[in-house]
Amino acid sequence: MVSMMFTGPLVTAATMVAVLILHILTLPANAQCPCEGALPALQSLYNATDGPHWINPWQNMFSGASVCSLSGINCSSNGNIWIDLPLRHLVGTIPDDFAVRYPRVAMFAVSLNNLRGTLPRSFALFGEHIGVFDVSNNAQLGGTLPTEFSNWTMMNTFWVQNCSIKGTLPSAYASWGSNLRSFYFYSNDISGTIPPEYSAWSSTSEFSGSDNLINGTIPRALISAWKDTMYDFSLSRNGLLTGDLFGSDGNGFCEWIRIYNFIASDNMFSGSIPSCLSNWGTTIEQLSVSNNLLAGTLPSSLQSWTVVRNIEFGTNFFEGTLPAVYSLMKKMKIFNAKNNKLTGTLPPQYGQWSSLLRFYVDGNQLSGTLPDEYYGWGSSVFDIRISQNNLSGTLPASWGVFTNVERLSLSFNQLTGTLPSSYSAMTSLVVLSLDLNQLQGPLPASWQSLTALQAVGLQYNYNLQGPIPPSWSSMRRLLVMAVCNTSICGNASMFFLVGAFGFTCPQPSALANPDLDTAALQQYILASERYSSFPCISTPAPASPTPLPSLQPARNNETTAVLPYTALAQSSATAAVWSVVRPVP
Repeated sequence: MVSMMFTGPLVTAATMVAVLILHILTLPANAQCPCEGALPALQSLYNATDGPHWINPWQNMFSGASVCSLSGINCSSNGNIWIDLPLRHLVGTIPDDFAVRYPRVAMFAVSLNNLRGTLPRSFALFGEHIGVFDVSNNAQLGGTLPTEFSNWTMMNTFWVQNCSIKGTLPSAYASWGSNLRSFYFYSNDISGTIPPEYSAWSSTSEFSGSDNLINGTIPRALISAWKDTMYDFSLSRNGLLTGDLFGSDGNGFCEWIRIYNFIASDNMFSGSIPSCLSNWGTTIEQLSVSNNLLAGTLPSSLQSWTVVRNIEFGTNFFEGTLPAVYSLMKKMKIFNAKNNKLTGTLPPQYGQWSSLLRFYVDGNQLSGTLPDEYYGWGSSVFDIRISQNNLSGTLPASWGVFTNVERLSLSFNQLTGTLPSSYSAMTSLVVLSLDLNQLQGPLPASWQSLTALQAVGLQYNYNLQGPIPPSWSSMRRLLVMAVCNTSICGNASMFFLVGAFGFTCPQPSALANPDLDTAALQQYILASERYSSFPCISTPAPASPTPLPSLQPARNNETTAVLPYTALAQSSATAAVWSVVRPVP
């Protein structure tokens, strides 16, 4: 994915504690602070995490400071404290003696700092007092999840994402029971299986464990336990999760009445998409099951998903056609069905997706033409990938309304006709890949307005012909001008960057492939054969492009028609501002 799916917490720890405080009698402003006993523990934390260099450090810590006056510390009338210190530049380890000195901690939130070491087992002393625990986004914080934390029987929010925690998920945490609402452990090195005992968490609404090493299957007991509460569920990029994801009856997932975010991509799940998932209609906003072993057809019943924004079916084994009734998903922003075995035509009804951002159906067996109706995507769409299909017909002139499109990939098809002059309005275009089609005619001079272009692929369109328009010299960001195996002619020196190292003949898939990162693409281009010009009276350029992805070193004994591998060429290429891969907004 490109993965574009949201898997993080919906609210901050500060918001969570605000909710908890509504149910707890807090200290009146004019009362004596009942939490002064916490001062030794807070002094220990301050010393262990380089307190004097915090952002907004505590003052007078060792000369009469009051706990109730410390920023990020809240005190209740029963003596419990809430510690809320995100983004304060805490550097060091969490002291083992903290809970020994003061165990009455209702919230411990120290996310987005530079903590290292391990989670102190002594924190088990927080016991029934603690309800919110957030040490997320401390990249060097490691070790394992202490089993001893199982006595946190009032735990509501447990966030340890984006750390370096290893080991397994303790089954003993099942003791947290119906109090637990949110459990985030994504982006760690946690292995093993998901404990079926977690079915005791009957009120859990957020469970996110993406980017770990979890294996096995999703326990059906959990699926059943969370049917009335779960709305954010993510287990993507574990790789070793297996089994029939939904089963013939949905495996209980069809009974989830609140689910809005379901992410299970980049695993080894099998099975198909059951029609009963239509039950998610009024709640589901994001579904990603890309990069699995799923098969079958895409159910038309999913038309009931009236609020869905992102759907990712990519890189599976789906067959059949693209359901035209998906056009009823009026809020669609991301649609990804690439790298499957889909047939049929592109539904023109999808032009009704007026808020679409990304459309990926490359790597299928689609036929027919490019629908004119897609002009309805207008200025919202910025990434269109329809390459590697069996499409025919012409490039729709109506698509010139895509004024914010940054990537347009239509290579490896059977498209005919000329290059529309109306595409001159695509002034945000960065990568244009039209290789391996049957396009013809001259290059439009009006495309001089495409000054954001960094890569143009026109190779293997044998009937594209004529000189490169002089007006194209305005494309000062252009790094790749691939016109091999065409009848296009011109001199590389007319371009600012291309002139530094010449025309190249990259394998067409280099531009069609979004997974080739910026650095690899730059090195690949620099290592390719480079030509200073293509004479207008010559035959087309060599028939064999440079292999991909292996990088061949540049030759030193090249002819005068081939530019040498110079420092200027490398610095010019490196200076180019590549935007081939853009994060999801």
